[in-house]
Amino acid sequence: MEMVSMVRRDQNPPVATSQPCGVFTTQQGQTRIPLKGQRELRRGRFSQKNAFYFITTCCYKKQKIFTERENVEFLDEALQWLQGNGYIDLYFYIAMPDHVHLVFQLTGDKDLSQLMKSLKQYTGRRIRSRMGSDLRIWQAQYYEHRIRKGEDLKEIMRYCWYNPVRAGIVADPRDYPFWWKNRSLPSSIFHPPSVGAASQPRSTRYGGGESVWS
Repeated sequence: MEMVSMVRRDQNPPVATSQPCGVFTTQQGQTRIPLKGQRELRRGRFSQKNAFYFITTCCYKKQKIFTERENVEFLDEALQWLQGNGYIDLYFYIAMPDHVHLVFQLTGDKDLSQLMKSLKQYTGRRIRSRMGSDLRIWQAQYYEHRIRKGEDLKEIMRYCWYNPVRAGIVADPRDYPFWWKNRSLPSSIFHPPSVGAASQPRSTRYGGGESVWS
């Protein structure tokens, strides 16, 4: 696999808070999802073409930008464009009120830093225009984790899918509207343990995959 570029991330580990953004949450400095290579994640790493990435990017000062459908649609539009133009193979995303989780394969000629910059610039511009404000939308940094052989991609996506339940937004993850999965993924990944496929909510085709937009 081709090494595209080396990019730096946060120089210091994320600071845990009582209502944190993203996956860095506990007072002990642990992550919600036990992933390998967290030390590398915090130092910064290579951006590697054809690698699979789990990304968390947060709204500036925890603004609840993605409680409004129109703002989520701007995010979806940008991600589907990146996928349609061959920059990523998008597997999953979920837009929480103040942060976004992404799972994709990096497939194009943009490195990870360039891709995230493009995503944030486009969505920031569209959201500011819609809201009639010059407010800052995104934090400058983001958290990346390159998914390695032996790590369970499905478990990462399933864990993120349950975030709205853990945050107290919904009682059932199927009731949360702002998420997307690639249609190539089996629906069984996104079933609560005690719920069968027959009781899933209505799914609609959206972009290159399948999403739940109630």
